[in-house]
Amino acid sequence: MNDLIPLTGIDPPAIFQPGGTVQLCDLIATEARRLVPDVSTTDGREAIARMAARINRSKTLLDEIGRKYVAEIKALPKAIDAERRAMRQRLDDLKTEIRAPLDAWEAAVRARQVRFEAMLTGITDQAADLEGLSSEAIRARIEALESIEIDAEWEEYQGTAQGAKEGTLVTLDRALADAIAREEAARAQEAAAKAAAEEREALIRREAAATARAETLAEMARQASPAARPLPPPPAPEPTRPGTETRLEERAEVHRILLADLQDFGLDADQARRLIIAIARAQIPHLAIYY
Repeated sequence: MNDLIPLTGIDPPAIFQPGGTVQLCDLIATEARRLVPDVSTTDGREAIARMAARINRSKTLLDEIGRKYVAEIKALPKAIDAERRAMRQRLDDLKTEIRAPLDAWEAAVRARQVRFEAMLTGITDQAADLEGLSSEAIRARIEALESIEIDAEWEEYQGTAQGAKEGTLVTLDRALADAIAREEAARAQEAAAKAAAEEREALIRREAAATARAETLAEMARQASPAARPLPPPPAPEPTRPGTETRLEERAEVHRILLADLQDFGLDADQARRLIIAIARAQIPHLAIYY
């Protein structure tokens, strides 16, 4: 046997710990020191060489055992971690399997709650953003809200839904009254503005017509003035006939009325008087006074 001591059946965990190899080294040293060779002889020298080789072999064998033990130890954490991962996955799968009925029930409860809350929001949202909304649009919201039936299908939300519906309808009715009043006021304001505009246009037309008439009469007065056309001498008085004085009084009254009207059109008294005389004497073609 080449080993100084038996190196089979060694327990690595017991040997490779602090101080665990001291006893083995001591045993090997004891066996090696049993040799008392004669270095002066060939056999003695060969015996020494063989003993040193056996010591080295023992070292190599023990070191190889330790290396394999270290490799085993290093691989152990990976194996442990792999087993832990497998364990976790198996138990997670089992937990999911066991919780499946409860998870389904809870999901159904949440979905039902979300559905009812969305329906409630659909009711209360009808009262949102009413500022400036037309009466027609508000009526449409009221009709849509009134079409929602609050019945037993609402289950425990029925009372809440009914209260939300009634409160929203009150808000919409108030907003509808405000919208109608606002629209009526706008229509009245528009009608008043239109009437005022029409009145301004009519006044402008009347003023333009009056100005045109005044300018026409003024031009006629200038044509009838002495500078434009000298007046002929008054006709000789005719013999007085029955009823002549009455006719003269009537003509004079017409002249007085015409004089006042011409002054209203912007002529002064002298211009109006000359114009009446010129018309009465037929000095302006196509213009006459009817008595």
